[in-house]
Amino acid sequence: MLMKGEDEAEATGVAVVQLPLPKGILLLTFSDWSVWLQTCLSLTAVIYVWLLPWLQTTAWAHTCQPETVEGEVWEYPHCAYLIDWSWVRKILEFLHFNNWFEAGASVSDYIANAQATGGMAACEFWPCMFLYLPNRWVDSPGAYISLIIFQVFFGLFLMNPVTSGLCMHTLVVGIFCNAGLAHTFIMGFHLDRLPSWRARACKIFRVGAILGFAGVIFTGMVCLISSWIGANAPFFFWFCESLGLSSMSLFVICFRYEDVSQLPH
Repeated sequence: MLMKGEDEAEATGVAVVQLPLPKGILLLTFSDWSVWLQTCLSLTAVIYVWLLPWLQTTAWAHTCQPETVEGEVWEYPHCAYLIDWSWVRKILEFLHFNNWFEAGASVSDYIANAQATGGMAACEFWPCMFLYLPNRWVDSPGAYISLIIFQVFFGLFLMNPVTSGLCMHTLVVGIFCNAGLAHTFIMGFHLDRLPSWRARACKIFRVGAILGFAGVIFTGMVCLISSWIGANAPFFFWFCESLGLSSMSLFVICFRYEDVSQLPH
């Protein structure tokens, strides 16, 4: 498949550029029906994370167990988890920080059962896959390195539910959030080939992803010092997670080249 036909190349003096991709992949990538399919499938990831509090009321999503912390009972949506690595607890005690992570409701807790984890994996699969299609290709190793790190640790996030161990779960969440931050930041430098409306939408969702992932990191750090967020804003942590993940999915929907000629070469 050629980006420019031979006749056009002779007329314009532009060299013919080979695009070493099977015709079927190009048709799948750029066809109108495929665009709508990609959009609808990616939107499932957006809808799913924002529906989790409602799914909790139907018993589909997980409900955190009540915990007693210093004589006070914490129960949904005021979720609390004990720092399970003893050496981490000793460090936190030395620094006069909390031994409990009292962040309130979270995506991590909502998906801490079989069906909710499966639903999360099924919905998030699509935007993750579409990021690798040719119509979203960018000439940036950093974009793909950060994306691979994000996907590896997002998978580990699904494999390490918060109910089985807070510290390991927090570690993988921290890494995939930082990778997501890096990826969306890098992708912001590759909007010049997009149609103007797509570039504007990508800028908005890029900001949303950065704010969401940064909010997760910030909230996690604050909750080691204070229980205020978990007690007074129990859905804030979930909101930050949902904002970051859904903004990244919406970024995927908007960041795409509309024809082969727009591909970097």
